[in-house]
Amino acid sequence: MKGALSIYSDHLSGEQPGVVADEPPLPADVDSWAGTVRVEWDRETSATSLGQLPFFIDFLKTSGLFDGFVSDCPLAYASPNAPKKRDLLGTAMLSMLAGHRRYAHISALRFDGVLPELLGMTKVVSEDSVRRV
Repeated sequence: MKGALSIYSDHLSGEQPGVVADEPPLPADVDSWAGTVRVEWDRETSATSLGQLPFFIDFLKTSGLFDGFVSDCPLAYASPNAPKKRDLLGTAMLSMLAGHRRYAHISALRFDGVLPELLGMTKVVSEDSVRRV
């Protein structure tokens, strides 16, 4: 029975096999609130799960969705120590995009100096600030 099935190819006629690149893709320039950012790939270093976020941030900036989300959000704080609305919403969004499932996981974003700047945030707020919304 195996001999009868071996005449069939893995790929149907007209279907192309998968493409494996020998070289990394060319650098890409993406737009962000911090200006234009050049994204480059390096096969020598380890990968990060957040490496594709500059492209998503470019989409948010180009479409105006994040600015609309921040301006339409009904949050209003009276305390002078309260976090900025953009920082709070940006922290929550970055945490969700990073796959965090608990408020305590937000602490992992606290020392990221790149992504908050790309979103136009001044800082990543604490998990307590996000929890108290």
